[in-house]
Amino acid sequence: MNLSRSIFSQETVSVATTNESNHKNNVTLKGVNATSASYLFQPDKLFTEYDIGDKTIQCGRKTDSFKLWLMWKSLGDAGISKSIEKCYDLRKYMVEKMVEYNSKSDNGDSWVFVVPPSCTNICFWYVPNALKPFNPSNEKNNEDDGRLLLHKVAPRIKAKLQKNGGALIGFQTDTTVQNGDINFFRMVFSSCDTVDERDIDQTLLDIINIGEEDERK
Repeated sequence: MNLSRSIFSQETVSVATTNESNHKNNVTLKGVNATSASYLFQPDKLFTEYDIGDKTIQCGRKTDSFKLWLMWKSLGDAGISKSIEKCYDLRKYMVEKMVEYNSKSDNGDSWVFVVPPSCTNICFWYVPNALKPFNPSNEKNNEDDGRLLLHKVAPRIKAKLQKNGGALIGFQTDTTVQNGDINFFRMVFSSCDTVDERDIDQTLLDIINIGEEDERK
């Protein structure tokens, strides 16, 4: 039995069936499965009309446990450990570079952490020079105009990165944290075997260039 052919055939049937169902009733799957998670399905991101994640029972993920088993069989305990440690190392490197950029700024931080970085996640705002200073603990950030402008920064930067073929970094809100109703980036390092520090450097530069370019317009 050709295992690969069998897997892909099942995926093809699954996709075909889903498409057929969508044509018959475009709202049924979403009505049954949707959770409308704000950190995943942002209405203001680019090409949101093509995102079918909220219509699927696993948010678009297929046979996760089987893929995990195959990866573990391929890499072994040592390989899995090495892969995970690299994700942590890259997260640490990115945080250090953000802090380094901030130390060179004389008009306030450009990289502001929403919450302290944890695991392989970094939740942050990029604050263009035109919107500085932004201090989450400062009461004056409750001013509507500044909050609205900063709320639009992450979607604009992501859309430009996406159009340019750059890094795909998610953004979201989280009302359980201070100022969390303002869109912020959520960088998650996973499956980083082909990612290195040069990619981090380039992504940070891209965010800076796009962020400052948009604010000048």
